[in-house]
Amino acid sequence: MSADAWTVGRYLVETLAANGIDTVFGIPGVHNIELYRGLELARVRHVLVRHEQNAVFAADGYARASGQPAAAFVISGPGVTNALTALAQAWSDSVPVLLVASAPLRASLGRGWGVLHELPDQRALVAGVTAFAASARSDTELSAQLRAAFAALRSARARPAYLDIPLDLLGEPTTLRPEVFAAAAPVPAPPAESHPANLGVSLPYAPTQELAAAADVVVAAGTELSETDIYTTTRLALHGRLVRIDVDEQKLRDHYAAGLTLQGDAATALQRLAGSAAARNGWRTAAGDGAAHRARIEAQFSADSRPALAVLQALRASLPAEGAVFTDMTQIAYLGNYAFPAERPGVWFHPSGYGALGYALPAAIGARIAQPQRPIVALAGDFGAQFTLQDLMTAVELDLTLPFIVWNNGALAQIRDDMRAAGIAPIGVVARNPDFVALARACGASSAQLHDAASLAAALRAALARPGPTLLEVSATDFRLS
Repeated sequence: MSADAWTVGRYLVETLAANGIDTVFGIPGVHNIELYRGLELARVRHVLVRHEQNAVFAADGYARASGQPAAAFVISGPGVTNALTALAQAWSDSVPVLLVASAPLRASLGRGWGVLHELPDQRALVAGVTAFAASARSDTELSAQLRAAFAALRSARARPAYLDIPLDLLGEPTTLRPEVFAAAAPVPAPPAESHPANLGVSLPYAPTQELAAAADVVVAAGTELSETDIYTTTRLALHGRLVRIDVDEQKLRDHYAAGLTLQGDAATALQRLAGSAAARNGWRTAAGDGAAHRARIEAQFSADSRPALAVLQALRASLPAEGAVFTDMTQIAYLGNYAFPAERPGVWFHPSGYGALGYALPAAIGARIAQPQRPIVALAGDFGAQFTLQDLMTAVELDLTLPFIVWNNGALAQIRDDMRAAGIAPIGVVARNPDFVALARACGASSAQLHDAASLAAALRAALARPGPTLLEVSATDFRLS
């Protein structure tokens, strides 16, 4: 077969390229090499990662930063199962990621022959965390499935899609040629952090929960009101009338009984509501204005949170306004959801819905590739960092300017604190950490350990100015505020 032959694998890659996907993240294997025939011909960039989970996390970061669908290639069997956690994260957070996998020979599917990478039903395994999942058996089937997959990726509530193609089909010749599918409508940008009515991500805090409970009307626009939005309880106590606005019909009939439901775009609906509401000067409640409300929240922060707040302040001061932070499931990020100011959309990214550890670094790599001129920072805890630290090598290989802050408190601190609060002896929450500084240097990255806010700010500015990644370990247990 000639190098430029039109195979089904090439047709798939060329179709991705025709629909705006210029980068894929993945790991080649014996089952999916035919996909790689098309990469060079279609001029699609391939980023080699160190684990399939990280391929999807990186695609997730790419999609969030660019606002466009992103793709990952994996092999059948273990490639798919390795990617599943990251795909579930994208599902939970409504991120348009396309996972493309190979599958064993068509004749063997579902027959239990014991072929390489065999699963009873690979598509069914993935279907629960995707808006569209399909297995192609012919080139014409694949063409229709690609159209349906892009429709899911570009829907009002975008979610992941999945396609698998048997390895013998990938190598078959085809007369099909790429098609450009309908584009998605642009998404309006939200207003800025400094708006006087903005209380930030403060639902986890008692003053905001009390404010919601006392309100005559609560308008919940584009929010799940989920456990991960609230953290400190599984359900808000709402005594007034609840109005739900959401593009997702399922959210309008969940466990919150709404007095009024409106299905549609939240921004459009709110603009129409605002147009029919009487104008008011400023924003106040019976308890005071937005700034006073925030002050009550922050008065409840414990002394133990001061080092984390100092780190967040140093990060905000050092990061240019157009920069972005990709975080992990770690105490400093939970605090940062509220305490890190974001005056523009797409500045602070947190894997709150599914809550998968290890998200920060590979997602930041994907974002940095999507927007190479934009300052990007990764922020993870010491335990979560070890889930995906191997892809520091990917950042080194690509020479990506990328500060990676590791908040080292020497424990699974949130779980430890929850155990103590429940009267459970802390077990399994303290582990020996590697020497992060030495490990980063072994990978070819720059690194440093920081113990105070001023040194961290200086190190961040230097890391944002030099080529290649920089791991900055922040010692939480002895961090000085000045």
